[in-house]
Amino acid sequence: MAKTVSGTEIVPLTVDTSSLAEYDEIRGNLAEVQRMCDEIASEYHVAPAIDGADAYRSAKERRAYWRRALKQVEDERKRVKTAYLAPLTTFETGAKHATASLTEVIGRQDGIIKEYEEGCRERKRARLESYWEQTYPLYALCTGEAEEPLVPFGRVFDPDWVKRMGEIGDDKPATDAMDAIARDLARSEDVLERFAPEVRTAALSELYRTLDLSEAVHRGEQEERRRADIERQRAALRPEQAPAPEAPQAPSEAPVEAPVEAPAGQAPAAAPEAPREAEYMITIPCTGEDKDAIVAVLKAHGIRGSVKRIR
Repeated sequence: MAKTVSGTEIVPLTVDTSSLAEYDEIRGNLAEVQRMCDEIASEYHVAPAIDGADAYRSAKERRAYWRRALKQVEDERKRVKTAYLAPLTTFETGAKHATASLTEVIGRQDGIIKEYEEGCRERKRARLESYWEQTYPLYALCTGEAEEPLVPFGRVFDPDWVKRMGEIGDDKPATDAMDAIARDLARSEDVLERFAPEVRTAALSELYRTLDLSEAVHRGEQEERRRADIERQRAALRPEQAPAPEAPQAPSEAPVEAPVEAPAGQAPAAAPEAPREAEYMITIPCTGEDKDAIVAVLKAHGIRGSVKRIR
């Protein structure tokens, strides 16, 4: 017999199953029941549809009869199953009762082992966090008035570093991984120098959040497009900053002078040209809040026109 670590012999469980041989086949009047079911199934024809009240009542009566027949068979089947399983249920209950003390001891030992393993994992995680903060304080610690670090330890931590107890004392794979992350961050920061300072700030924020250069570049490009759109909108809302367009002169209100006769021998002076009609129309999109300011700019430049509400 095998022995435990404490020297106690392990007694294997043995069961005589020869008495179960008679249950290899549970006999009954199954052949008779099958014959009945086959006769019912062949005798009645299930119509594809019900064409009236009489047919409806007849269909319900046949269904009730078939259900009663089926229920009688099901009730007997359940009774036999319960009788067949009763010895097995009694045996299982006895086996659990016999091993209850050992099961309780195993449960207590599981708790002690789990507590030890969790302690080892917590201590390793603390060592790795200390390494990240001491080796890369610019990323791992708050600087100035920042509310949180650029890249806190939790963002670089991989649960696999503390998962396997066989590697719980080896910190090198994890520290090597953190060194690689720091090198990638430094190279990515150099790549993001291509952006203007205000755009680079947004791109760096995305880099520190995701640790992904492609995401940071995408954010920087989005920020560039956003700022360009803002500048175009500002230019449209501040026309006074752009060169004033030439506007057609309004017709002069001065009195028309009589033509002066030319001296003898000279050609008569040409009559002054009449003012021409406007050839261009200036459109300035604006909101209700900007309307008064734009009208003031037009008046200041001597531009005559009208403001029309479009909606």
